[in-house]
Amino acid sequence: MVLTLGEVGRFAGARQVASYLGLTPREHSSGGKQRLGHISKQGSSLMRFLLVEAGQSAVKGDAQLRRAYARLAAKRAARWPR
Repeated sequence: MVLTLGEVGRFAGARQVASYLGLTPREHSSGGKQRLGHISKQGSSLMRFLLVEAGQSAVKGDAQLRRAYARLAAKRAARWPR
């Protein structure tokens, strides 16, 4: 992570880091309407992959994170039925 981000002090905050890594939503705006889409994927694909792997490992090892993940997954499933 340090090699990808470089000097962390150059970022003003977490939002700038997320934007640099391509984790912010794409914006499709027109006529005063703001619609946010999927992540922009403009940063390092390797870093995004490693962050996902770290998150999955954390969910497996921590019961509190597992419950939070289950709540988010259930909310997403209710909103996006397939």
